Amino acid sequence: MKRKFRYRRTAEVKITNEARVLRQIRVDVGFSIRETARRLDKSETYIRHIENGRIDIPNKENLKKILDVYEVSWRQFSSKAKHKVELDSRIQLKHIINDLSVEEARMVVNFIHSIKV
Repeated sequence: MKRKFRYRRTAEVKITNEARVLRQIRVDVGFSIRETARRLDKSETYIRHIENGRIDIPNKENLKKILDVYEVSWRQFSSKAKHKVELDSRIQLKHIINDLSVEEARMVVNFIHSIKV
């Protein structure tokens, strides 16, 4: 039996601008991931994976359902997605840290301790 894949799930993180925009819209409207998932009748993990680049952005039909929950039009979303959206600095730092070797991580920790004094 042939299995149909609905979306790409991976340990590799590839955050697209669309994912950044979705996260920013969710934060702007004041919804938590839990609230969004409840309104969409999806799991919190599904929403997190979309926003964090672990799965592909849903197809247009499912993306519109998410936008409806946020009360944002397709036009507003696509307009925002055309412009580069920066990740929150803490999220950027988290992604950088995940790619460090153990020795590099020690150096970063020592540096952070030196500037927090």
